[in-house]
Amino acid sequence: MPSHAPSRLEQRLRSQITGDVLFDGFSRGRYATDASFYQIMPFGVVVPRTTEEALLAMSLAREEGRIVTPRGGGTSQCGQTVNDGIVVDVSKYLNKIVSLDVENKTCVVEPGIVLDDLNRQLKKHGLWFPVDVSTASRATIGGMAGNNSCGGRSLRYGTMRDNTISMDAALADGTQLHFGPLARDKAWPNVDEPGRDLFRDLLALGTREANEIAEKFPKVQRRVGGYNLDALTPNGGVNNMAHILVGSEGTLAFTTRVELKLWPLLGAKVFGVCHFGSFYEAMDAAQHLVTLKPIAVELIDSTMIALGRDIAMFKPTIDAVVKGDPEALLVVEFAEPDQAANLAKLKQLHDLMGDIGFGWDRERRKWGGVVDIVEPGLQAAITDFRTSGLNVMMSMKQEGKPVSFVEDCAVPLPHLAEYTDRLNTIFAKHGTKPTMYAHASEGCLHVRPVLNLRLEKDVNAMRAIAEEAFAMVREFKGSHSGEHGDGIVRSEFHEQMFGARIVRDFEEVKERFDPETTLNPGKIVHAPKMDDRSLFRFKPGYKVEEFATELDWSSWPGAAGGFQGAVEMCNNNGACRKLEGGVMCPSYRATRNEKDVTRGRANTLRLAISGQLGPDALSSDAMMETLKLCVSCKACRRECPTGVDMAKMKIEVLAARVRTHGLTLRNRLVGYLPRYAALAAAFAPLANLRNKSAALRWAMEKTAGFSARRALPQWRRDVFAPGEVAFGPENGPEVVLFSDTFNRAYERENLDAALKVLVAGGYRVHLPRPVQGARPLCCGRTFLSAGLVEQAREELARVVETLSPFVARGVPIVGLEPSCLLTLRDELLSLRSDDKAKAIAAHALLFEEFLAREAGSGRLQLPLGPIGTKAMVHGHCHQKSFDAFKPVEKILRLVPDLDVEVIESSCCGMAGAFGYGADTYEDSIAMAELKLLPAVRKADEKTLIVADGTSCRHQIKDGSGRGALHVAQVLAMSLESHRSGLHPADLIGAGAHAESA
Repeated sequence: MPSHAPSRLEQRLRSQITGDVLFDGFSRGRYATDASFYQIMPFGVVVPRTTEEALLAMSLAREEGRIVTPRGGGTSQCGQTVNDGIVVDVSKYLNKIVSLDVENKTCVVEPGIVLDDLNRQLKKHGLWFPVDVSTASRATIGGMAGNNSCGGRSLRYGTMRDNTISMDAALADGTQLHFGPLARDKAWPNVDEPGRDLFRDLLALGTREANEIAEKFPKVQRRVGGYNLDALTPNGGVNNMAHILVGSEGTLAFTTRVELKLWPLLGAKVFGVCHFGSFYEAMDAAQHLVTLKPIAVELIDSTMIALGRDIAMFKPTIDAVVKGDPEALLVVEFAEPDQAANLAKLKQLHDLMGDIGFGWDRERRKWGGVVDIVEPGLQAAITDFRTSGLNVMMSMKQEGKPVSFVEDCAVPLPHLAEYTDRLNTIFAKHGTKPTMYAHASEGCLHVRPVLNLRLEKDVNAMRAIAEEAFAMVREFKGSHSGEHGDGIVRSEFHEQMFGARIVRDFEEVKERFDPETTLNPGKIVHAPKMDDRSLFRFKPGYKVEEFATELDWSSWPGAAGGFQGAVEMCNNNGACRKLEGGVMCPSYRATRNEKDVTRGRANTLRLAISGQLGPDALSSDAMMETLKLCVSCKACRRECPTGVDMAKMKIEVLAARVRTHGLTLRNRLVGYLPRYAALAAAFAPLANLRNKSAALRWAMEKTAGFSARRALPQWRRDVFAPGEVAFGPENGPEVVLFSDTFNRAYERENLDAALKVLVAGGYRVHLPRPVQGARPLCCGRTFLSAGLVEQAREELARVVETLSPFVARGVPIVGLEPSCLLTLRDELLSLRSDDKAKAIAAHALLFEEFLAREAGSGRLQLPLGPIGTKAMVHGHCHQKSFDAFKPVEKILRLVPDLDVEVIESSCCGMAGAFGYGADTYEDSIAMAELKLLPAVRKADEKTLIVADGTSCRHQIKDGSGRGALHVAQVLAMSLESHRSGLHPADLIGAGAHAESA
């Protein structure tokens, strides 16, 4: 890490706190941004292990004259969680359920618990917390309370305020108070002395200002701007004092506990996807659709549909749901007590659409209708797409991006059509177009004009648009802040929206809670100008100098051939911080560190290439530490909606590192493995001595960094090297079997099995010899993992020249090892873009992909027999990244009587050489222990464990003692079962023996 002289505050924090204390430039840079366009470098970061440590950090910071900003998931869109003092991150450790009362449907939680994690734990009790924000996979309850979050179903369930019963919090001076229901005239004797005066003063303010509050506060549910002064007015004799903290953005007190109101789980649901040929008509229809009492009506506009079609994980959903070419969709969701009632609601929706003039056969303005979605899986896919709206919009590969500043306005539904129409006129006046989506049922659309905030003219346009839009919102008696809060971006407009007197009341509340302005100043009151460019992520003078890159980044704008634009695609929304589902991001799931998540790495790269972390930051030790736990799983390539491909970026960084620092012995041994593999095989007994000697293991750990706790893959003399170049019937359909280095050198049984299966299927299988040199073909994967890009380019050139004659006549290239074969579809095209390379990529298929394609067309004829009753399958990360895992399931289900169960796991943690490193061994095991290894250990001994990745099989063997099979071996066993009539148990034993050979 960069050296720095520790301040007295840092020294005091390190001596008294057991949690993480982060004061180096790289760590502070990772906390300088949230999902807004602001960037403020904090003085330091504390990640406390306990509530007591959090409050101690606040106390020490106050004593040293530093402000404190609480932080959860860091996904705020308005700059709430950035400031120049001490950031206290509660998400890593303070994330537990403190108590749960199932009967009364309440729970108490720590502020750092993530909404999805909370709901996973509540599900077994038939309960959930229904403020279902789009960032539920990473939003913390503390942050949601700070913003007064709403979610897509607030039409039924209300806002965070409506579902918060009480809160425990500490004032800036350390006083700890309980905020909850309080009787105005009877409770005073029972209130602790420290809180009595505060509560009395707050309620007195509410009484004094009741009329002004009633007049100036918008009468819409989606009103989260300012402090909730209406919680302090006389209202039936009881006021919930927690509600003044809800929406306060960490400016009044530091939350330590939140008591929540829970609800019964939703039962069956149905979606009616209403199509509209006119955006204006869609907005006008919303007021009618809500009369059917749905739980949500969500907008998806044509821009979001078009962008979604270009994102691999969303395209199938759009193809299944969208009919024709609509300007807008309104997704109407019903959740009635039973499915019959849901279906009746769908019928009413069809009737209503007809009653207000829409039909599939009408002219464009009234063209439209309803597509019914009853199947839960497709409903979940639509919800995933809808809730990814911001990230989908941010996937534009251009310098201008949809910017959040008027995205949160809410107007009464009767005005929604006119509001959006006039808003479009404002945007056009300033030379831009918007994206629009989200909560049509509440009149709260997320509207973002496309602007480039590097340009002064676009910053000026942002200011003008904000002023004109907020004036219109005030005209319609709406709210300028409807869900995402105020932060820096909207706080300065409170006086325009509420009037001077209410703003003075806000200031009085802040003064009463926090007289020294210790807690997150500059939000809600005394805010800076929203267009103060010194606070922007792209400040005046922001620049990335040109430098040479190894890979092709030309799809993105900016310096370094587009590398700048690729890095800047990260908008900090934090989808990579999810803890369940998919693969992204395995290192974060294991460590919960911001350093080890895709967002943290992308931020560090952006700061490094723009010179904000000092000279040579891109290839520095601190950058290597930042990328150390990136396992190059490529999950972010698919699962990050903005397409941040950290595995590809890591290759670029490693190449820069090699240029400036040379190769480590470990990377040399890993990178050049394909070139010395034949020599190691010839002397296999000698090469394998390391595994048999504790002394040699120790020596190799000290010299080359390979963990002594791992056995390295066993070299063997009988490598896969058939004497013939083709097998199978001469007139059979042709296929090339690409024999990768790992299966060829270590596990030839898999290649033997694949050859057997393909020949049994009647294929003419080619095993081409290289046109250059005698050394077998190699995809260059190991070289790329070491940053040796030129050597990888050389290997891939040999592959292209050797295989081009085959692909020229349409012959598919089939491989077994996902990381190797898929290099031909990924990195090959980043290294060269000629027609030969493109043809190779287009013809490269995994073994199971090829067989699934053949089976789907009716061409696959394999005589398969039973081999067991159950198989559990772990997918390789790259299979999942390229949507190539489902074919494994399809092929295994061809085996008679075999029940196939997918292990819902992230990365296995071995990830090539990563799991063998002495410095990454523990992290490797931690990743595997999240889901994979526990699932394997629970499996019956007769259950087949299937994993197509070499690394995955080794991790499973090391961590559980169980052998795992490539799908090729499973099919070969099934063929043998049919041929010989052997008992399945004999075949399983044979397969397991082969795997361990």
